[in-house]
Amino acid sequence: MSTLPSPPAGDVPPQVAPPAHIILTLHGIRTFGEWQERLEKLVTEPGVEFKHFRYGVLSLISYAVPFLRWIRVRLFRRSLRDLARRHPDARIDVVAHSFGTYIAARAIASLSRSEAVKIDTVILAGSVLKVNFPWDDLKAKGVVRRVINECGTEDDVLLVTQLFILLTGMAGRIGFTGLQDRDFTNRFYKFGHGGYFQPWGDPDGSTAPDDWFMKRQWLPLLAGYSQVLGHSERTASPLTPLQHFLLTSADPIKLAAYGGVVAVAVGFPVYWITTANANAREAHRSLESYASATAKGLQAFGRTVREDVALQNHPALSKTRAKLLESAEGLFDGLLDRASHFPNVSDEVERDVAEAYLEMARIMVDLEKGPPAAIASYGDAIRRFDRQHGLHPEAPRIRWGLGSSYMGRGEQHIAQQRVTQLKSDAAEADLKVAVDLLEPLLGTPSLPKDECRNALVGALTLLGNSATDPTVASEYFKRAAELADPQSVEAGWLNNNNGRLCLQTRDFAGAQRHFVEACRVFESLKAGSLLRIRAHDESLAWALVGRGNAGLGLLPDKGSADYPSRREEALSHMRRACELFSGLDRDFVDNPRYKVALASGSKDLGEALRTSTHVADEASRKEAAERLGRAVGLFERLSASQKQTFGVAVLWSWAEHSLGWVLVDLGKIREQRQETEAESCFTAAIGHFERALELQPGAVDLTLGHGFGLITRGRYLESRAMLGLAKENFGKAASLFDRLVEDDTADADHRKAARDGWRGAHESLARLAPK
Repeated sequence: MSTLPSPPAGDVPPQVAPPAHIILTLHGIRTFGEWQERLEKLVTEPGVEFKHFRYGVLSLISYAVPFLRWIRVRLFRRSLRDLARRHPDARIDVVAHSFGTYIAARAIASLSRSEAVKIDTVILAGSVLKVNFPWDDLKAKGVVRRVINECGTEDDVLLVTQLFILLTGMAGRIGFTGLQDRDFTNRFYKFGHGGYFQPWGDPDGSTAPDDWFMKRQWLPLLAGYSQVLGHSERTASPLTPLQHFLLTSADPIKLAAYGGVVAVAVGFPVYWITTANANAREAHRSLESYASATAKGLQAFGRTVREDVALQNHPALSKTRAKLLESAEGLFDGLLDRASHFPNVSDEVERDVAEAYLEMARIMVDLEKGPPAAIASYGDAIRRFDRQHGLHPEAPRIRWGLGSSYMGRGEQHIAQQRVTQLKSDAAEADLKVAVDLLEPLLGTPSLPKDECRNALVGALTLLGNSATDPTVASEYFKRAAELADPQSVEAGWLNNNNGRLCLQTRDFAGAQRHFVEACRVFESLKAGSLLRIRAHDESLAWALVGRGNAGLGLLPDKGSADYPSRREEALSHMRRACELFSGLDRDFVDNPRYKVALASGSKDLGEALRTSTHVADEASRKEAAERLGRAVGLFERLSASQKQTFGVAVLWSWAEHSLGWVLVDLGKIREQRQETEAESCFTAAIGHFERALELQPGAVDLTLGHGFGLITRGRYLESRAMLGLAKENFGKAASLFDRLVEDDTADADHRKAARDGWRGAHESLARLAPK
């Protein structure tokens, strides 16, 4: 098995001047906010950059639940905080409508003093905020310079909000209370909730009617620092004070109604956490006890969702598990955000919060947030645990938490390397620290035996996987095998890893032993599952792929009597692996992991079908083309859905390359039978060779394949007296081989193949040259 070359680093993008003025826009619920793009088109001043915050079409039910509203608030707060950090000198304005005003105002109000975010102008339209929102405090702190509240006196939507939606109001109908000046003003118009974006009637006809309000009322405020002009179309009546009093007294009624709904409808996880919090408040009456109990409850909730076997592997529960994990992430995020505001807590609470950071990092891995986000979360956990470890270096629980955090971060560094194909020493450094911390803890009575042992086995296994020296990798695997239960999942994967190591060193007999044992372990675990769920199908499938490759490596000469049966046995293992991968992909259709596995298994089977038979075996070539075509199709869909994980671009390129060679073989078979389909096979093969090089530009193996494919097609065209096209193919091949023979970084085998190709291409060109 050859080692895949790393793609070259891309070109450095050109430097772009940072914006001097940033305008953030936020839309309301049950809309896609078309007005945001229309406003952007009206602002033509240079140096202005728009950022449109999108959160999808929010249902009324989701809008009515404060917790779900706060998820959007936290998302916007993060975006605002990051934007201000990246552009500290830029002027930032905010324009929001309806629920967007709630998101913007709550996010701005929840920023800490240390975050130093400054907002110049806030324009609110149809605001669902309460009339007493503390804009005066935000202005006094320098967070906001001026606020303009646009009100619709006929906005009946805000009456519904005021009467039925908890923690909201109708400031977009009756205005904010408090001292008003030129930098904090309410403006009133005689229209409803969407009147800001509806036809007003444009006297001079210079602008589209539905943009006229934004052009007249907002553009002067956003384009410069013009003075705010007042505007009022209110009409008072004897009933107006009474109406306002009744409406503003609706909060107690809403609070009682919501309390009843929450008391009846709260789910098991929330009940669990609430009970823990109530018991902690009653027992300790202190903030630290409350924080500690909440952290423990969240850890238990997160661990249950992550580790529950039924939730993990039952197809019908996969979406439920994803939703529970997202809820857990939101709860953790709220806890950890609050914990960051209380730095002087006791050692016990500090330890509980550190373990919450560790659980948060693991949840982010399960949600596939990507290696960078998980690495950052593990880093937070490490910082917390490290502080505790410095105070209590012998405390087993703290030492275990620190070691587990280093192991998790090391694993994510490896995952990032698979995607970027860039070698880094960070993974090895983290994993070695994890081993040093965890190894002395084996046998500690106060720690769960299996949990500590499994963490150490995981760290040693990852070290073996990341080692470039086979001898070093084998030593790590040996140490891990001595600790692992022979009938455990860890033992099965250790045999898989040792088998892959043997394949790399071409020890096919050793590889077969390890893969056979891995298959036995996973088959036993699968059969012993109480719920008959497919918990071990993926592990078993990878063991079967390795077993098939090892069997192919042990095949006798093709003329041997038992060659066909042994070949078919090896291929049968790979076919079964593809069936398992296909079942997982079918049952867990939203999980890209299984699409990658199915595509990789199909690629390996297609390559095995091609390389293990004679070139004239058309049936094997057709099956290989079918398997490789399926792999290419899966990789294309992954790319289209932007779910390229585990370095699929490299695997995709090799699938394209192998499919090109299968089509070349089919073309030769049909050429011998003088069938016209030979030309279409050769042409399609060249297309796949070119696609492979697009995915891995400059890869030597792929360039060689492309060059030899062009020569084969050129010779076919030459035999058909299509000399012009033949010469064109030979010329392209010569150009590819010209570059390869000058590449000093290629190894001896590649250089020899490149010289052979160069000679063949130039001899063909000479043969077609005019005499």
